[in-house]
Formats: sequence, structure tokens, C-alpha cells
Amino acid sequence: MQTIDTQVPRQLVSGRQWEGCLSLTRRLTIPIGSYHFECRLVPGEHPIEFSVMLVDRADTRDKLSVCLGSSRAAPHWTRILNLLGAWSGEDRDVSDVPVIWLGFDVSDCVLQSAIPTVSIAIDACEFDPSLPRSPGDHAEVLARARASLMCLVAQERLAPVLTLLSRVVRLLPSEGTIAHISETFRRDPAVTKLHLRLPKDYVVLFLSQLGWTGNVADVRRALSTNYDTIEHTVYLELSIERGILSDVGMTFCQSRRQEMDAFDPSWSHLTMESVTSEKRQAFARWPGASHVVVDGTRTCLRRWVDIKMALENGRPPSFKACLGFAPELWGDALFMATG
Repeated sequence: MQTIDTQVPRQLVSGRQWEGCLSLTRRLTIPIGSYHFECRLVPGEHPIEFSVMLVDRADTRDKLSVCLGSSRAAPHWTRILNLLGAWSGEDRDVSDVPVIWLGFDVSDCVLQSAIPTVSIAIDACEFDPSLPRSPGDHAEVLARARASLMCLVAQERLAPVLTLLSRVVRLLPSEGTIAHISETFRRDPAVTKLHLRLPKDYVVLFLSQLGWTGNVADVRRALSTNYDTIEHTVYLELSIERGILSDVGMTFCQSRRQEMDAFDPSWSHLTMESVTSEKRQAFARWPGASHVVVDGTRTCLRRWVDIKMALENGRPPSFKACLGFAPELWGDALFMATG
């Protein structure tokens, strides 16, 4: 973390927020593969979410439990620790999950009282494109997502969430998948998010078949403007309380850079009328690399940006920049959105 200090854009991550991130990582004595700052691209200082990627499925539950102390008895931490136990090998489906992320609101830098968001990589091929894919075979994806959500979702919401999950999977085209899922405990009621990869030409039909109640015109407009340079893929985010909410998100991911003729890591081609030039310039300067020493090993620290766009019932789109960074020793698979 300290190696990146001078490169963190203070227009997006204030000095106070940066200190909160450092405080959290000092308390998390567990192996971490990559980090993300999720920053709202609106004027002024706003809360950020700081996410860490867990990479050691064998010991993370026990180590995190020690970090938490008596706070591990809180309902959200109990569910998270159950998930990590399943990930360590106690559940066959969850143990196949490649990585898990924890996201924290850094306005509260005390680990024990933090209420995190948990994100789970569901389709391993999305995380590591070198893996072989079987188009149209969604059984493993459904089993992995279902088992993960059974660890996390409160009992009173579990049945409707699992019903909607099954319905979404039935409607996926052969080229579609669930890239990852997340559970946001900070909201009341909690919100489950499904992050889907869909062919661009299928998005509107998919939402129609799903019975989505949001503004289809907003989706069509987004697809015809900000997606005009992207050949094929849309990452679509659906939110579920007891039913599917009317707002949706779309993520522009570095992992799909091969679909663009001339990829710009600062996303300068995106139309973001609500974003100030100061904040746009701040995240545009973030992508790159620098040489650092991590645990005694000299390596290259990579920095990248993913952009999230939220469409909320006829309002102008809002945007977040997800500033990711990781040592190169973890490999190319870290170029992923966190949700």
C-alpha cells in the first residue's frame, strides 16, 4: 500500500480516506492479491469503497476470525466467515470460486465495526481467460452462485433471491454468464447484485424477458453511445432485494480491451457529461506501472481503471471510477472489475 502513496489521486481519494485505507490493511493480516478504490465521479468529496481481493482460501477464515475478535459474532461477519469456510473446501461448489473480494466504506476505518460488501467471482473463465469455456453450459455457474448465496443471504430473503437467480440463469444466452455476485450488508434491507456478461445485442431482449421494470430507453441510449466502440460485450449489474430493482449498472472493464480497435486505458471515449474535468483528468492519470519491492521481491505494480455507469429510472447516468492496483507477480488475471 505504501508504495502507491504518491500516485493516489487526491481529487478522488482524499488524504483522510487514504489514511482509512491504510488503517484497514494494517488490521487485515491476511494475504491480499489486489486493491480497488471505487470513487464517485461527482463534484466534492464523497465516500469511497475500498476493496481487497482475498487469495488464500486455506487460511483466510481463521486469520480473519482472529482479526475480528468478538466482532465475528455479528450476523454479517458470521455469514462471511461461513462463506470463507465453504471456500476453504467445506463446500465443493464454493471451493471452486477463484477469488473473493471484501469492500469497505472507509469512513469507518475500524475493522471490527465495519460492514463490508462481499463479491465472489463465479465464472472462473471471466477471471482467467486462458481457461477453457463450454458455451451454453450454465450448470456450474448456477451451482456456484447458489451455494455462495446460501452462505450470505439472510433467511427471510433467501428464497426469492434464489428463485430470481435461477430465472436469470435460464434466460442467459449461450455466450452469457454470471461473472460475479455480491452482497451489500450495509443497506437495509441488504442487496444482492448479479454481475452478468451479455452480448450487446441481447441486453434489451434479456431485460424484457426478465420482466425488468426500469426505463428501457435509458438502456438503449447507453448502448448506442458509450458502447458504440465496443464490439460485443456488456457487463450488466442487476440489484435484488426481494425482487429485481429498477436501476441497473453497466461496467466498462479492462478485461474486454481486446474488443476495441484502439483501447484507451483512461476511457477518454466515454460520454460522461456529469463528470467534472478535474475528476476525469484525475482517473485518466492513474493507469500505468511502476517498479516496487513486495515482500522482498522486486516486481511491477500495475494500475488500471474500470468505469461503472448507473442508470436510475430516467435520471442522467452517474459514474464511478474503480482504480485497481496489484503487483505483477499475481498475473494478468487481476484485470477484473470488483462490483
